[in-house]
Amino acid sequence: MIRTLSVGGDPRDELKCRLKFLQDVEMPLLSSEFAEAGYLGSAALRVYSEREIRDATRLLADLSGPLREADPGDPVRLNDCVALRDADEPNAEEFVVHAPGLVVRAPGFLSADSALGAAVLGKRVGDPVIVETPAGSRSYVLQRIRRSSS
Repeated sequence: MIRTLSVGGDPRDELKCRLKFLQDVEMPLLSSEFAEAGYLGSAALRVYSEREIRDATRLLADLSGPLREADPGDPVRLNDCVALRDADEPNAEEFVVHAPGLVVRAPGFLSADSALGAAVLGKRVGDPVIVETPAGSRSYVLQRIRRSSS
């Protein structure tokens, strides 16, 4: 199961926290300790982390402005914050559906090219969302759509 946000929280807080960790902890480590130890994968990890920093910064810019409820009947689109309730769970979970190809490892973010991300795009509040997984079919109900006002 993906790690998601509590419903009503601001997903940007998790992304800001991840970005700060990348900039203040991960990148300095990749620049010093791993490189000094001759770790062969440090260059590749550094490139990956630099890309994640770039993508997280871009996504935060795309998500600027206060989150507001989508208009009734509006479909889910990229960068929307959606709340889904699993048919087998009492509580909804919330996440942001971001553009495919972005490297975003913060909790509560899901790529549109993932099975669940692709399934929720275009759905409206109240719609069922069915996802095929290796373990079988999973059913959700879309309960809320919030989007940045930018």
